[in-house]
Amino acid sequence: MIIIDEAHRSIFKKYGALFHYFDALMLGLTATPRSEDNKSSYQVFELPDGTPDFAYELEQAIDEGHLVGFAVLDKTTDKLRRGFTYEELSAEAREECEELEDQLDSDESDDDPRLAQEQFEKFNTHIINWGTIDAMLNDLMKNGIKINGGDSIGKTIIFAPNHQYAVHIVERFRHLYSHLGADFCKLIDSQTENNLALIDIFGERDKLPRIAVSVDMMDTGIDVPDVVNLVFFKTVRSKIKFLQMIGRGTRLSPDLFGPGLNKEGFLVFDYFDNFRYFNVFHTWSALNEPSGSRSFSATPQSVLINRRRLNILRALSEKSGRDLFEEKYLQQLRSHFVTSLRSLCNDDIEVTYNMAYVSKYRTEEQWLSFSDQKVEDINARILPLMPSETGAPPVKSFDLLMYILEDEVPQFLEAGKSLSKIRNGFMSVEKAITMRVEELLKLKSIPAIVQKEQLLRSMIDCDAVFTNFSLENCEAIRLALRDLMQFLPEKEIYHIIDVADFVIDQNAEEVVKEPTYEEKVQNYLANAASPALAKIQNLDELTDQEKNDLEFDLKSRLGTPADFAALANGLELLPFLRVQLGISPAAIQTKFGSFLNDSVLDAMQLNYMQQIIDYARTNGDIKLMDLQRVSPFCDVDVVALFGTNLGYIKTLVDGLHKPVM
Repeated sequence: MIIIDEAHRSIFKKYGALFHYFDALMLGLTATPRSEDNKSSYQVFELPDGTPDFAYELEQAIDEGHLVGFAVLDKTTDKLRRGFTYEELSAEAREECEELEDQLDSDESDDDPRLAQEQFEKFNTHIINWGTIDAMLNDLMKNGIKINGGDSIGKTIIFAPNHQYAVHIVERFRHLYSHLGADFCKLIDSQTENNLALIDIFGERDKLPRIAVSVDMMDTGIDVPDVVNLVFFKTVRSKIKFLQMIGRGTRLSPDLFGPGLNKEGFLVFDYFDNFRYFNVFHTWSALNEPSGSRSFSATPQSVLINRRRLNILRALSEKSGRDLFEEKYLQQLRSHFVTSLRSLCNDDIEVTYNMAYVSKYRTEEQWLSFSDQKVEDINARILPLMPSETGAPPVKSFDLLMYILEDEVPQFLEAGKSLSKIRNGFMSVEKAITMRVEELLKLKSIPAIVQKEQLLRSMIDCDAVFTNFSLENCEAIRLALRDLMQFLPEKEIYHIIDVADFVIDQNAEEVVKEPTYEEKVQNYLANAASPALAKIQNLDELTDQEKNDLEFDLKSRLGTPADFAALANGLELLPFLRVQLGISPAAIQTKFGSFLNDSVLDAMQLNYMQQIIDYARTNGDIKLMDLQRVSPFCDVDVVALFGTNLGYIKTLVDGLHKPVM
């Protein structure tokens, strides 16, 4: 047997003679089979065009957890859409335009419209407009998927049309985002020195560059799992190359966004209608949103921190009778904002767009007093521009937790609330801080932690903060403990917090707002480390005790039987839980993989079986009688369809039904 890898290219030209010479079976492997008239992978293997012996589709690989999918953001710019006027071109560009016009007027171009189009596209790549590049980079930096708590753009590949264009993209990035350094965005192509070593460095999570601008070299054959943004900044007309380029983003990347937060998908910014050309619009992935309809930008931790600082600054500015610490803290906060704004690079594209606001708020006078409109302007126009906070994500998340206390607790004290009731409203913050402190107290081998053990113990349940609250004490604790957070072991999601959990109903008698039954159930399912819940996902049968425990949790501990009935909408407990939790693709393969394959069942039979699985996943259960009365099952003559394979239907249905009986 001859095994041929990359069978979309290796079987043609001079290598094709090898396969004609040897009398052997051939097994061809390719992710992108070629189906052109003169170069068809299918013809070489004597197969109908578009019908391989076996195909493992991208959608299936995503569903089974081997790859991630993508969302396409169909982009363009005004100049890419409408082009340039003659007056907007340089003298050299005008001359080339006239030469191209002469070529297009030739008989050869008249006879071959495709040649004329290619000449136009070639000319387009020779018009390098900085404004277009700037618009693309601004779009990427604003809307691309971020890491490090939303503070930094994730690994990104920009596919450029040629070397000269790529050089200008890198130059413009370094000009617009000079504060990120020269290594943040780099050119990687065949003309780059040590390009293979650069690709290896790009593939490492914590190393720069974060953005690679590539000309052909990174279109295929490289494996960088952390890539979450692809920018198609060139025209692609080869379907094989197009699919290979998409493949650069499909690799799995565990813990990319923090411990337990894996890569779920990636974004494609398409500026040259490539997806429209190949008629690809939909999204495959856990992102599960229509193309272009979802925003993937998250509020960075640095912005959240500065919002809290701004609130504290305003409150101190409006407070009469400030003590010495409050006066000093007020000056520190003012200095922080003014100094940060003065450090911004005026050439940064976002700074340029907001220069009127930046210039205004670079003066100390603007930070002496605040109106609602001023705070709104600062939040919208200034805070997103400010430099990212230094420190690891766990350090910044601890800062944010402490700033929440500094911001909100004084407001409730000013309103006459008792400290005990106020404390009840911050249980989520207490829990988050306590979790960090208890983990640090386990690390007895780190001298810095041992030195501050007493303070750490006093912060369990935030006792040191709430026993006798003061802004000075709260800030002193933040400064004393923040640097210890870098030692937190990466086994919990310490850098992710949900500020919405900390909202307090000031008008309620009790400070904490009671969550709804549905919220309690969703929180229970998201956080319960229950073997019984895992069994439901894995199609394993539960013991009577496990069923009773779930019954108690859902119908007694979290709410009443009436609460459950209203939420479940007629479903029994176990089918309801299956709808919420889903069915593991690995469990399907383990339980039914012996016959759910194309060596046992044909394509129509497999499709019917998949519909059964999908029905059970959506409705929580399926019974044999459902096949006789529910469409699309009852629309099919299953005896004629399955013949001697009919028994597999009962095996599948029983395997799906019994675990939720």
